[in-house]
Amino acid sequence: MLGGNGFTLDLILVTLRMLRELGSKLPVEVWHLPGELTPKDERTLHELGATPRSFDEKGIIVPMKEIKGREKNFQIKVAAWVNSGFEEIIGLDSDVMPVRDPSYLFETEPYLKHGQIFWPDWWKTHKSTIHIPCRDFPWFPRAQSLRILCLLLQALFSRTGSNGR
Repeated sequence: MLGGNGFTLDLILVTLRMLRELGSKLPVEVWHLPGELTPKDERTLHELGATPRSFDEKGIIVPMKEIKGREKNFQIKVAAWVNSGFEEIIGLDSDVMPVRDPSYLFETEPYLKHGQIFWPDWWKTHKSTIHIPCRDFPWFPRAQSLRILCLLLQALFSRTGSNGR
């Protein structure tokens, strides 16, 4: 998962709680830019079974820092995947809200055949290229100001190759 500033950290905590409530035992890394998390934030992540990872850790293959003046720092998504300690990765943004334990995805036919599955990061504000309507979620706080994801996952892949295992 990605994010560590105030708003994205709140979303990550909600997502982690949802994953655990859904019975997911998957290990989770939470990637953040240097200085974004407090020791208290790190303790909370550990309590939810997540490992905080900073882009300035020793031994990082692709270190990252914030690019000043940018509203979003999307470059950290790929850097998190490259730096991850996991062989198989489900890439979740901080605003992904799971409705099912995603563990089953590692056993799906497309993943086992190709070793990867990618979905568009599709927001309510994007024009749809796949003709699936996006809707507001009135029960979700600040729904009008969020770009709500209509697809719940952006990437699933194995770092070893094209056959998933």
